[in-house]
Amino acid sequence: MKHFALTLLPFLSVLGILDTPRVLNACTCLGISVDTAYARADVVFLGRVTKCELKSDYRGDNRLVHRASQYKLATLEVSRYWKGELDSLVQVTTASEGSMCGVGFTVGEKYLVYGMRIQGRLSTSICARSTLESYATEDLSILNKKYSRDSN
Repeated sequence: MKHFALTLLPFLSVLGILDTPRVLNACTCLGISVDTAYARADVVFLGRVTKCELKSDYRGDNRLVHRASQYKLATLEVSRYWKGELDSLVQVTTASEGSMCGVGFTVGEKYLVYGMRIQGRLSTSICARSTLESYATEDLSILNKKYSRDSN
Protein backbone atom coordinates (compact mmCIF):
# COMPACT_ATOMS: atom_id res chain seq x y z
CA MET A 1 0.00 0.00 0.00
CA LYS A 2 2.84 2.41 0.82
CA HIS A 3 4.41 1.70 -2.58
CA PHE A 4 1.10 2.48 -4.33
CA ALA A 5 0.82 5.83 -2.53
CA LEU A 6 4.39 6.76 -3.47
CA THR A 7 3.70 5.86 -7.10
CA LEU A 8 0.56 7.97 -7.12
CA LEU A 9 2.23 11.04 -5.56
CA PRO A 10 4.17 12.25 -8.65
CA PHE A 11 1.08 11.77 -10.83
CA LEU A 12 -1.03 13.91 -8.52
CA SER A 13 1.70 16.56 -8.42
CA VAL A 14 1.79 16.72 -12.22
CA LEU A 15 -1.96 17.28 -12.23
CA GLY A 16 -1.47 20.06 -9.73
CA ILE A 17 -3.77 18.52 -7.17
CA LEU A 18 -1.34 18.47 -4.26
CA ASP A 19 0.91 21.47 -4.62
CA THR A 20 -1.12 24.20 -6.32
CA PRO A 21 -2.72 26.70 -3.96
CA ARG A 22 -6.35 27.29 -4.76
CA VAL A 23 -7.89 30.75 -4.71
CA LEU A 24 -11.37 30.72 -3.30
CA ASN A 25 -13.59 33.76 -3.34
CA ALA A 26 -16.18 34.17 -0.66
CA CYS A 27 -18.26 37.18 0.15
CA THR A 28 -17.88 38.22 3.74
CA CYS A 29 -19.24 41.59 4.71
CA LEU A 30 -20.30 43.01 8.00
CA GLY A 31 -23.87 44.17 8.19
CA ILE A 32 -24.19 47.93 8.04
CA SER A 33 -27.13 50.11 8.95
CA VAL A 34 -29.32 51.88 6.41
CA ASP A 35 -27.92 55.21 7.64
CA THR A 36 -24.33 54.02 7.15
CA ALA A 37 -25.12 52.63 3.70
CA TYR A 38 -26.79 55.93 2.76
CA ALA A 39 -23.83 57.95 4.01
CA ARG A 40 -21.30 55.83 2.08
CA ALA A 41 -23.27 55.83 -1.18
CA ASP A 42 -23.06 58.45 -3.90
CA VAL A 43 -26.51 57.45 -5.18
CA VAL A 44 -29.44 55.58 -3.66
CA PHE A 45 -32.30 54.58 -5.92
CA LEU A 46 -34.97 52.03 -6.75
CA GLY A 47 -34.93 50.71 -10.30
CA ARG A 48 -36.06 47.88 -12.57
CA VAL A 49 -33.40 45.94 -14.46
CA THR A 50 -33.92 46.24 -18.22
CA LYS A 51 -30.66 44.59 -19.29
CA CYS A 52 -27.86 42.62 -17.62
CA GLU A 53 -24.66 41.53 -19.34
CA LEU A 54 -21.59 39.59 -18.25
CA LYS A 55 -18.47 41.56 -19.16
CA SER A 56 -14.80 40.69 -18.98
CA ASP A 57 -13.01 43.85 -20.07
CA TYR A 58 -12.74 45.68 -16.74
CA ARG A 59 -9.18 46.56 -15.74
CA GLY A 60 -9.70 49.24 -13.09
CA ASP A 61 -9.28 49.16 -9.36
CA ASN A 62 -12.87 48.89 -8.22
CA ARG A 63 -13.26 48.08 -4.55
CA LEU A 64 -16.81 46.84 -5.01
CA VAL A 65 -16.03 44.56 -7.93
CA HIS A 66 -12.88 43.27 -6.23
CA ARG A 67 -10.84 43.69 -9.41
CA ALA A 68 -12.77 40.76 -10.85
CA SER A 69 -11.88 39.64 -14.35
CA GLN A 70 -15.60 39.33 -15.02
CA TYR A 71 -18.38 41.57 -13.82
CA LYS A 72 -22.04 42.25 -14.50
CA LEU A 73 -23.17 45.45 -16.16
CA ALA A 74 -26.84 46.06 -15.38
CA THR A 75 -29.02 48.75 -16.91
CA LEU A 76 -31.80 49.92 -14.60
CA GLU A 77 -34.77 52.18 -15.17
CA VAL A 78 -34.92 54.49 -12.15
CA SER A 79 -38.35 54.75 -10.54
CA ARG A 80 -37.39 56.60 -7.33
CA TYR A 81 -34.23 58.03 -5.82
CA TRP A 82 -33.16 59.33 -2.44
CA LYS A 83 -29.62 60.50 -3.10
CA GLY A 84 -27.59 61.73 -6.07
CA GLU A 85 -28.49 62.93 -9.52
CA LEU A 86 -29.49 60.22 -11.98
CA ASP A 87 -30.75 59.85 -15.52
CA SER A 88 -33.88 57.77 -16.04
CA LEU A 89 -31.64 54.87 -17.18
CA VAL A 90 -28.42 54.07 -15.32
CA GLN A 91 -25.73 51.44 -15.70
CA VAL A 92 -24.32 49.75 -12.61
CA THR A 93 -21.44 47.31 -12.28
CA THR A 94 -21.24 44.53 -9.72
CA ALA A 95 -19.15 41.39 -9.28
CA SER A 96 -20.27 38.53 -11.49
CA GLU A 97 -20.98 36.13 -8.62
CA GLY A 98 -22.73 36.38 -5.28
CA SER A 99 -19.73 34.64 -3.74
CA MET A 100 -17.77 37.77 -4.70
CA CYS A 101 -20.46 40.03 -3.18
CA GLY A 102 -22.14 40.72 -6.52
CA VAL A 103 -25.80 41.65 -6.69
CA GLY A 104 -27.79 39.01 -8.57
CA PHE A 105 -29.42 41.43 -10.99
CA THR A 106 -32.26 39.78 -12.94
CA VAL A 107 -34.01 41.41 -15.89
CA GLY A 108 -37.52 42.55 -14.94
CA GLU A 109 -36.86 42.66 -11.18
CA LYS A 110 -36.73 45.84 -9.07
CA TYR A 111 -33.72 46.56 -6.85
CA LEU A 112 -32.82 49.06 -4.20
CA VAL A 113 -29.30 50.17 -5.13
CA TYR A 114 -26.74 51.92 -2.96
CA GLY A 115 -24.13 52.90 -5.54
CA MET A 116 -20.67 54.39 -5.45
CA ARG A 117 -18.96 56.21 -8.29
CA ILE A 118 -15.50 54.76 -8.69
CA GLN A 119 -13.30 55.69 -11.65
CA GLY A 120 -16.29 57.00 -13.57
CA ARG A 121 -18.43 53.90 -13.07
CA LEU A 122 -21.39 53.40 -10.80
CA SER A 123 -20.80 50.21 -8.80
CA THR A 124 -22.53 48.29 -6.04
CA SER A 125 -22.42 45.09 -4.01
CA ILE A 126 -24.51 43.22 -1.51
CA CYS A 127 -22.17 44.60 1.17
CA ALA A 128 -23.45 48.08 0.30
CA ARG A 129 -27.01 46.80 1.15
CA SER A 130 -28.17 46.68 -2.48
CA THR A 131 -30.93 44.08 -2.78
CA LEU A 132 -34.22 43.10 -4.38
CA GLU A 133 -37.06 45.48 -3.59
CA SER A 134 -38.96 42.63 -1.91
CA TYR A 135 -36.11 42.26 0.63
CA ALA A 136 -35.73 46.01 1.22
CA THR A 137 -38.80 46.72 3.36
CA GLU A 138 -36.81 48.10 6.31
CA ASP A 139 -34.54 50.16 4.05
CA LEU A 140 -37.43 51.66 2.08
CA SER A 141 -39.27 52.61 5.25
CA ILE A 142 -36.22 54.37 6.70
CA LEU A 143 -35.30 56.02 3.39
CA ASN A 144 -38.84 57.34 2.96
CA LYS A 145 -38.98 58.70 6.52
CA LYS A 146 -35.48 60.20 6.78
CA TYR A 147 -34.27 60.92 3.26
CA SER A 148 -37.38 61.58 1.16
CA ARG A 149 -36.86 64.04 -1.69
CA ASP A 150 -39.63 66.41 -2.70
CA SER A 151 -38.75 65.94 -6.38
CA ASN A 152 -39.58 62.21 -6.40
